[in-house]
Amino acid sequence: MKIVNWNTKVCDQSQADVIATYLDDVEVDIACLQEVGNNSDLSKYLDALPSNDWHVASAPEGYGGKNYYIIINKSTCSNISPVERFDPRLDPENIKLKYLWSSTLFDQIHGRSPIYLELSHGGEDYRIANWHAPINVHTPGELSKRLKGGSNLESMIGVETSMTFNPTMTPKRIILAGDLNIKQQELEENWQQYLVDIQLQYKSGTKPKFMKRKTLFDEYLDITPSRNHLEHILVSYDVDFDIHVLWSQCSETINNKQITNKSDHSLMYVTLEDA
Repeated sequence: MKIVNWNTKVCDQSQADVIATYLDDVEVDIACLQEVGNNSDLSKYLDALPSNDWHVASAPEGYGGKNYYIIINKSTCSNISPVERFDPRLDPENIKLKYLWSSTLFDQIHGRSPIYLELSHGGEDYRIANWHAPINVHTPGELSKRLKGGSNLESMIGVETSMTFNPTMTPKRIILAGDLNIKQQELEENWQQYLVDIQLQYKSGTKPKFMKRKTLFDEYLDITPSRNHLEHILVSYDVDFDIHVLWSQCSETINNKQITNKSDHSLMYVTLEDA
Protein backbone atom coordinates (compact mmCIF):
# COMPACT_ATOMS: atom_id res chain seq x y z
CA MET A 1 0.00 0.00 0.00
CA LYS A 2 1.27 3.46 -0.97
CA ILE A 3 0.13 6.40 1.17
CA VAL A 4 0.68 10.16 1.07
CA ASN A 5 0.11 12.22 4.20
CA TRP A 6 0.35 16.02 3.97
CA ASN A 7 -0.85 19.16 5.70
CA THR A 8 -1.07 21.23 2.55
CA LYS A 9 -1.50 24.67 4.19
CA VAL A 10 -0.74 26.50 0.90
CA CYS A 11 -3.41 25.46 -1.60
CA ASP A 12 -2.45 27.18 -4.86
CA GLN A 13 -1.95 25.57 -8.26
CA SER A 14 1.64 24.59 -7.49
CA GLN A 15 0.42 22.46 -4.59
CA ALA A 16 -2.28 20.93 -6.75
CA ASP A 17 0.58 19.98 -9.09
CA VAL A 18 2.34 18.23 -6.19
CA ILE A 19 -0.67 16.04 -5.44
CA ALA A 20 -1.33 15.44 -9.14
CA THR A 21 2.20 14.09 -9.51
CA TYR A 22 1.76 11.67 -6.62
CA LEU A 23 -1.64 10.52 -7.88
CA ASP A 24 -0.79 10.21 -11.57
CA ASP A 25 2.93 9.41 -11.65
CA VAL A 26 3.59 7.68 -8.34
CA GLU A 27 0.11 6.13 -8.42
CA VAL A 28 -0.49 6.14 -4.68
CA ASP A 29 -3.35 4.14 -3.22
CA ILE A 30 -4.39 6.68 -0.59
CA ALA A 31 -3.73 10.35 0.06
CA CYS A 32 -4.68 11.98 3.37
CA LEU A 33 -4.62 15.78 3.22
CA GLN A 34 -5.25 18.36 5.93
CA GLU A 35 -5.90 22.10 5.80
CA VAL A 36 -7.24 22.19 2.26
CA GLY A 37 -8.76 25.62 1.68
CA ASN A 38 -12.29 26.19 0.40
CA ASN A 39 -12.51 27.17 -3.29
CA SER A 40 -8.74 26.93 -3.63
CA ASP A 41 -6.86 25.69 -6.67
CA LEU A 42 -6.10 22.52 -4.75
CA SER A 43 -9.70 21.82 -3.67
CA LYS A 44 -10.96 22.51 -7.19
CA TYR A 45 -8.45 20.03 -8.60
CA LEU A 46 -9.39 17.36 -6.05
CA ASP A 47 -13.13 17.84 -6.52
CA ALA A 48 -12.72 17.49 -10.29
CA LEU A 49 -10.82 14.17 -10.17
CA PRO A 50 -12.54 11.60 -12.42
CA SER A 51 -14.93 9.54 -10.30
CA ASN A 52 -14.23 6.39 -12.31
CA ASP A 53 -10.62 6.49 -11.12
CA TRP A 54 -10.68 8.20 -7.73
CA HIS A 55 -12.94 8.22 -4.70
CA VAL A 56 -12.74 11.67 -3.12
CA ALA A 57 -14.03 12.07 0.44
CA SER A 58 -13.92 15.44 2.14
CA ALA A 59 -15.24 17.00 5.33
CA PRO A 60 -14.72 20.22 7.28
CA GLU A 61 -11.96 19.90 9.85
CA GLY A 62 -13.91 21.95 12.40
CA TYR A 63 -12.50 25.18 13.77
CA GLY A 64 -10.04 26.87 11.44
CA GLY A 65 -12.29 26.70 8.38
CA LYS A 66 -10.19 24.23 6.38
CA ASN A 67 -11.01 20.74 5.10
CA TYR A 68 -9.94 17.13 5.27
CA TYR A 69 -9.56 15.13 2.07
CA ILE A 70 -9.06 11.39 1.67
CA ILE A 71 -8.40 10.37 -1.94
CA ILE A 72 -8.68 6.67 -2.77
CA ASN A 73 -7.36 4.95 -5.90
CA LYS A 74 -10.26 2.88 -7.20
CA SER A 75 -8.00 0.68 -9.30
CA THR A 76 -6.41 -0.77 -6.15
CA CYS A 77 -9.08 -0.22 -3.47
CA SER A 78 -12.70 -1.36 -3.27
CA ASN A 79 -15.68 -1.56 -0.90
CA ILE A 80 -15.17 2.08 0.09
CA SER A 81 -17.55 3.25 2.80
CA PRO A 82 -18.93 6.75 3.36
CA VAL A 83 -16.74 8.98 5.50
CA GLU A 84 -17.58 9.32 9.20
CA ARG A 85 -16.45 11.73 11.92
CA PHE A 86 -15.16 10.32 15.19
CA ASP A 87 -16.79 11.52 18.41
CA PRO A 88 -15.75 9.99 21.76
CA ARG A 89 -19.13 10.97 23.19
CA LEU A 90 -20.69 8.35 20.88
CA ASP A 91 -17.99 5.68 21.13
CA PRO A 92 -19.02 2.68 23.33
CA GLU A 93 -15.67 2.40 25.13
CA ASN A 94 -15.40 6.11 25.81
CA ILE A 95 -18.98 6.27 27.08
CA LYS A 96 -18.05 3.69 29.73
CA LEU A 97 -15.48 6.12 31.15
CA LYS A 98 -18.23 8.64 32.04
CA TYR A 99 -15.89 11.50 31.25
CA LEU A 100 -17.18 14.83 29.97
CA TRP A 101 -15.28 14.97 26.68
CA SER A 102 -14.74 18.58 25.60
CA SER A 103 -16.74 20.06 22.72
CA THR A 104 -13.81 22.40 22.01
CA LEU A 105 -11.82 19.30 21.04
CA PHE A 106 -14.41 17.00 19.50
CA ASP A 107 -17.50 18.97 18.46
CA GLN A 108 -18.13 18.99 14.70
CA ILE A 109 -18.09 22.80 14.54
CA HIS A 110 -15.88 23.91 17.41
CA GLY A 111 -13.60 20.89 17.73
CA ARG A 112 -11.35 18.97 15.36
CA SER A 113 -11.89 15.20 15.32
CA PRO A 114 -10.55 12.55 12.95
CA ILE A 115 -12.59 11.46 9.98
CA TYR A 116 -12.40 7.88 8.75
CA LEU A 117 -13.69 5.46 6.15
CA GLU A 118 -13.30 1.78 5.43
CA LEU A 119 -12.07 -0.02 2.33
CA SER A 120 -10.52 -3.21 1.01
CA HIS A 121 -7.04 -3.45 -0.48
CA GLY A 122 -5.04 -6.54 -1.44
CA GLY A 123 -7.53 -8.89 0.17
CA GLU A 124 -7.51 -7.09 3.53
CA ASP A 125 -10.02 -4.73 5.15
CA TYR A 126 -8.86 -1.34 6.44
CA ARG A 127 -10.08 1.59 8.49
CA ILE A 128 -8.35 4.72 7.16
CA ALA A 129 -8.41 7.83 9.34
CA ASN A 130 -7.24 11.39 8.72
CA TRP A 131 -6.67 13.77 11.63
CA HIS A 132 -5.49 17.34 12.09
CA ALA A 133 -5.31 17.29 15.88
CA PRO A 134 -6.37 20.39 17.82
CA ILE A 135 -3.57 22.78 18.74
CA ASN A 136 -3.24 25.27 21.59
CA VAL A 137 -6.66 24.38 23.00
CA HIS A 138 -7.16 24.33 26.77
CA THR A 139 -10.13 22.52 28.29
CA PRO A 140 -11.42 22.49 31.87
CA GLY A 141 -11.32 18.69 32.25
CA GLU A 142 -8.83 16.76 34.38
CA LEU A 143 -7.20 15.33 31.24
CA SER A 144 -6.38 18.74 29.78
CA LYS A 145 -2.66 19.23 29.27
CA ARG A 146 -0.92 21.08 26.46
CA LEU A 147 1.72 18.90 24.85
CA LYS A 148 5.02 20.15 23.43
CA GLY A 149 3.78 19.74 19.89
CA GLY A 150 0.75 21.88 20.70
CA SER A 151 -1.94 19.23 20.95
CA ASN A 152 -4.02 18.50 24.05
CA LEU A 153 -3.60 15.26 26.00
CA GLU A 154 -7.40 14.89 26.24
CA SER A 155 -7.70 14.77 22.44
CA MET A 156 -5.06 12.03 22.24
CA ILE A 157 -6.66 9.94 24.99
CA GLY A 158 -10.13 10.40 23.52
CA VAL A 159 -8.98 8.78 20.30
CA GLU A 160 -6.59 6.25 21.84
CA THR A 161 -9.07 4.77 24.35
CA SER A 162 -11.93 4.42 21.87
CA MET A 163 -13.39 1.28 20.36
CA THR A 164 -13.12 2.92 16.93
CA PHE A 165 -9.33 3.02 17.05
CA ASN A 166 -8.64 -0.03 19.23
CA PRO A 167 -6.99 -2.68 17.02
CA THR A 168 -8.08 -5.48 19.38
CA MET A 169 -11.76 -4.60 18.92
CA THR A 170 -11.95 -4.82 15.14
CA PRO A 171 -10.68 -7.31 12.56
CA LYS A 172 -9.87 -4.36 10.32
CA ARG A 173 -6.38 -2.98 9.92
CA ILE A 174 -6.26 0.61 11.12
CA ILE A 175 -4.16 3.40 9.62
CA LEU A 176 -4.34 6.82 11.26
CA ALA A 177 -2.56 9.53 9.27
CA GLY A 178 -2.35 13.25 9.79
CA ASP A 179 -0.80 16.26 11.43
CA LEU A 180 -1.16 15.11 15.03
CA ASN A 181 0.59 18.10 16.64
CA ILE A 182 2.52 15.75 18.90
CA LYS A 183 6.18 14.73 18.78
CA GLN A 184 7.29 11.12 18.86
CA GLN A 185 8.90 11.46 22.28
CA GLU A 186 5.52 12.37 23.79
CA LEU A 187 3.89 9.33 22.24
CA GLU A 188 6.48 7.30 24.17
CA GLU A 189 5.97 8.90 27.59
CA ASN A 190 4.31 7.06 30.48
CA TRP A 191 0.98 8.87 30.48
CA GLN A 192 -0.65 6.08 32.46
CA GLN A 193 1.45 7.05 35.49
CA TYR A 194 0.66 10.72 34.91
CA LEU A 195 -3.07 9.97 34.97
CA VAL A 196 -2.69 8.14 38.26
CA ASP A 197 -0.73 11.03 39.73
CA ILE A 198 -3.30 13.71 38.91
CA GLN A 199 -5.95 11.94 41.06
CA LEU A 200 -9.05 12.49 38.97
CA GLN A 201 -11.72 14.10 41.10
CA TYR A 202 -14.70 11.77 40.81
CA LYS A 203 -17.12 12.07 43.73
CA SER A 204 -18.26 8.46 43.73
CA GLY A 205 -17.64 5.13 42.08
CA THR A 206 -14.47 3.65 40.65
CA LYS A 207 -12.16 6.11 38.96
CA PRO A 208 -12.00 5.37 35.24
CA LYS A 209 -8.85 3.84 33.80
CA PHE A 210 -8.23 5.91 30.71
CA MET A 211 -5.22 4.02 29.41
CA LYS A 212 -4.74 0.26 29.46
CA ARG A 213 -1.09 0.69 28.50
CA LYS A 214 1.58 3.14 29.54
CA THR A 215 2.06 4.98 26.25
CA LEU A 216 -0.26 6.53 23.69
CA PHE A 217 -1.12 4.35 20.68
CA ASP A 218 1.03 1.58 22.13
CA GLU A 219 -0.37 -1.00 19.69
CA TYR A 220 0.57 1.08 16.64
CA LEU A 221 3.75 1.50 14.67
CA ASP A 222 4.54 5.22 14.46
CA ILE A 223 6.01 6.35 11.12
CA THR A 224 7.21 9.96 11.13
CA PRO A 225 9.89 11.97 9.27
CA SER A 226 11.81 12.54 12.53
CA ARG A 227 11.32 12.54 16.29
CA ASN A 228 10.62 16.28 16.18
CA HIS A 229 8.06 16.25 13.38
CA LEU A 230 4.31 16.52 13.94
CA GLU A 231 3.31 14.47 10.89
CA HIS A 232 2.61 10.80 11.59
CA ILE A 233 1.20 7.67 10.04
CA LEU A 234 0.15 5.21 12.76
CA VAL A 235 -0.26 1.60 11.62
CA SER A 236 -1.98 -1.10 13.70
CA TYR A 237 -0.49 -4.21 12.08
CA ASP A 238 2.98 -5.63 11.44
CA VAL A 239 4.58 -3.99 8.41
CA ASP A 240 7.86 -3.19 6.81
CA PHE A 241 7.94 0.31 5.38
CA ASP A 242 9.85 2.75 3.25
CA ILE A 243 9.44 6.48 3.77
CA HIS A 244 10.20 9.30 1.38
CA VAL A 245 9.86 12.90 2.53
CA LEU A 246 9.35 16.02 0.44
CA TRP A 247 10.56 18.48 3.02
CA SER A 248 8.96 21.85 3.58
CA GLN A 249 10.14 24.48 1.08
CA CYS A 250 12.04 21.86 -0.94
CA SER A 251 11.67 20.65 -4.52
CA GLU A 252 12.06 17.33 -6.27
CA THR A 253 11.68 15.94 -9.78
CA ILE A 254 9.41 12.99 -10.53
CA ASN A 255 9.12 11.75 -14.14
CA ASN A 256 10.71 14.98 -15.38
CA LYS A 257 8.20 17.08 -13.42
CA GLN A 258 9.59 19.47 -10.83
CA ILE A 259 7.35 20.01 -7.82
CA THR A 260 7.85 22.20 -4.74
CA ASN A 261 6.39 21.83 -1.27
CA LYS A 262 5.41 25.35 -0.20
CA SER A 263 3.73 24.19 3.00
CA ASP A 264 5.43 24.56 6.36
CA HIS A 265 4.74 20.83 6.81
CA SER A 266 6.63 17.98 5.18
CA LEU A 267 4.89 15.60 2.80
CA MET A 268 5.21 11.93 3.75
CA TYR A 269 5.10 9.23 1.09
CA VAL A 270 5.13 5.79 2.71
CA THR A 271 5.05 2.31 1.21
CA LEU A 272 3.75 -0.45 3.49
CA GLU A 273 4.39 -4.15 3.02
CA ASP A 274 3.25 -6.94 5.34
CA ALA A 275 6.10 -8.03 7.58
